Amino acid sequence: MPKTESSIGIDLGISTFAMLSNGEKFEAPKPLKQNLKKLAKFQGKFVRTKPGSKPILTT
Repeated sequence: MPKTESSIGIDLGISTFAMLSNGEKFEAPKPLKQNLKKLAKFQGKFVRTKPGSKPILTT
């Protein structure tokens, strides 16, 4: 990469993952929202298992 004289500051936060001094924003990853459907599937399988049986864990 060629050398430049410009620099950019980075502010790390909670509501916005990172905000650059030029105004560009990066949103934080939301792993809970992405995995809620998968969690519901596993909870449904868990409810239908009998006590003492082998757990059904498939990804």
